[in-house]
Amino acid sequence: MGFKSPIGNLKVCYQAIKELAANQEKFNFLLADIDMEEQEHAIEVQVPFLVYCLGPSVEIVPIYIGEMNQAQMDLISDVLIPHFEREDSLFLAVSNLTRWGER
Repeated sequence: MGFKSPIGNLKVCYQAIKELAANQEKFNFLLADIDMEEQEHAIEVQVPFLVYCLGPSVEIVPIYIGEMNQAQMDLISDVLIPHFEREDSLFLAVSNLTRWGER
């Protein structure tokens, strides 16, 4: 399973997801289901650009982050820092600043 685009598809890196999920005791990750991902498009619209710039062999780890307090931000930072230090990691932050209509 992955993200599809008109110019190519991207795979999801389930190994990295397993590594992040191993920190469940530090931060309560909610693993997204297909219904949630169908409602959110902030990552989906970036897929063609990622395919174009990095190629279709790159694997991604979609992380959806909502509103958090400082303690939660500190916890997720602790979990993500090792991934920031890896040479094979690239973080792309996207935001959906507009919402129209009912959710």
